Amino acid sequence: MHGVLMKAWRLNLVSLMNLGIYSKFSDYFISEYQFAITMTVIAFALFFVYGFVGYFTSHILGKKDKSSRIAGFVIMSYINNTLVVVFASQFFGTEVAALAVFYNLAYYGLIVPMKKLFLMKTF
Repeated sequence: MHGVLMKAWRLNLVSLMNLGIYSKFSDYFISEYQFAITMTVIAFALFFVYGFVGYFTSHILGKKDKSSRIAGFVIMSYINNTLVVVFASQFFGTEVAALAVFYNLAYYGLIVPMKKLFLMKTF
């Protein structure tokens, strides 16, 4: 029971962080919805590109065990999104910050399904 409550607490904190990030850009995303859709697709593609680069790099480096390949995927797909969003919006403007903001969707939306995929015996 304690583990379930901790997972729910963490999920709520991540959701609150994302709502705080998205609220700053909400008017822009509504008015430029095609741009928002494009950035979302690019963010999901980059998640997989970065993750599989880490996965295959660990394999190339001789790490044949599954846990090392999974670690490579997670390490390469994770970026400090909040820090990136802050710096991007401060120095580069809304368009650049949008990609970092939408990468949160890809990372937090896909890391759990990817974990379940990697835990399967056949992968």
